[in-house]
Amino acid sequence: MADKNDLINTLSDWNFWDREQKTGVPRLEYVLKILKSLEQGQITIVTGVRRSGKSYLLRQTAAKLMEQGVPKINILLANFEDPRFLEKNTALLEKIFAVYKETFNPEGEIYLFLDEVQEVFEWEKWVQMTHELGKAKVVVTGSNSKLLSAELATLLTGRHQDITVYPLSFTEYLDFNPEESPTKLLNYLETGGFPDIVLGKGDKTTLLTYFEDIISEDLVHRFKIRQSEGLNSLARFYLSNPAGQVSFGKVGRSLNLSTDSVIKFSGYLRTAFLNYFVNRFSWKVKEQEKSFKKVYCVDTGLAGTVGFFPEKNLGFLAENLVFLELKRRGAKDGEIFYWKGTDEKEVDFILKKENKLEAVQVCWDLSRPQTKEREVKSLLAAMGELNLDQGLILTGGETNQENFSGKTIEFISLAEWLLAKKK
Repeated sequence: MADKNDLINTLSDWNFWDREQKTGVPRLEYVLKILKSLEQGQITIVTGVRRSGKSYLLRQTAAKLMEQGVPKINILLANFEDPRFLEKNTALLEKIFAVYKETFNPEGEIYLFLDEVQEVFEWEKWVQMTHELGKAKVVVTGSNSKLLSAELATLLTGRHQDITVYPLSFTEYLDFNPEESPTKLLNYLETGGFPDIVLGKGDKTTLLTYFEDIISEDLVHRFKIRQSEGLNSLARFYLSNPAGQVSFGKVGRSLNLSTDSVIKFSGYLRTAFLNYFVNRFSWKVKEQEKSFKKVYCVDTGLAGTVGFFPEKNLGFLAENLVFLELKRRGAKDGEIFYWKGTDEKEVDFILKKENKLEAVQVCWDLSRPQTKEREVKSLLAAMGELNLDQGLILTGGETNQENFSGKTIEFISLAEWLLAKKK
């Protein structure tokens, strides 16, 4: 794309300079985070699974800036998945910025939004230079957590803010789908939170396409993976076992993959935000690493579409939903565990914030007395071992509180908990 007029015409398709742009349903919480990061003068790195709505968030942020008085010509958006951008390197970034400034000669602060920037070779060096020289305030997005790699963190030490975008939370789901219905939570469990799916712009075929694009574009192509069939099989296995315990060695043997390949591919799936892995709780890090992992999926609708398990697997989907909400509320890797006692009793989540622990059990249906007894006994066992006086059970039923020999268990409706104000 040598001609500057062609370049401006391409950029115009993504910008507000001479046309309206679709901004979608507002997701104000993310927009405010981006604006705060910009105000603090940091490079803002927005990552998340493909199709989670990152591009719309950039447009929403640009629209909010314009509401605040920033001129349209002071905002530059570029989407590097546009095939009209050919050689995607720092020379392209420099040319885009130079042609933009020559064309519009903007006065004052410039806001630069680079969408799917991982497509550009060595983009981080150019972004660092642009930031250091005060040429623009920069937001970049990508569908790969390598944007948050140790190398990048070292390069941009103290200069960047990381924001991870997830598919819609239950609160956002209701914003996107405001019609009253007593089965809203059940529908959310089954359809998941990808924005286009919630808006009725896609179906199960669309979710299958999302999965295929994540595997082929975000992983096989980017990491030059030769065993693509093995990666695909492993991803489908994990999506068939939401909230399940897995051993990399056993999984490898069942899929005819080496343990090393399973470990490597699992890391790739985590990099693309498709799967997450949780360790068994122990105060000893070595024991955490040696234990079975629990695996979660980025979206329950994706798990239900790509995976293979009984249709009414609501308990595991509900647990997966709670995990995702904990991540949305800021829980980091190393702050979420599961607990397992010597007598096979299990608790879904042990949350560790500094040295304070919280035990959380998830059970969709507690209507059967034997089910409630099992869940309560497991939670009490963990509370006893960890010296906790309070525990929480999230359920599809009603909210109440019960005492058991001096220990208190709160039973909270999952819908109520999902809609509660975040701490």
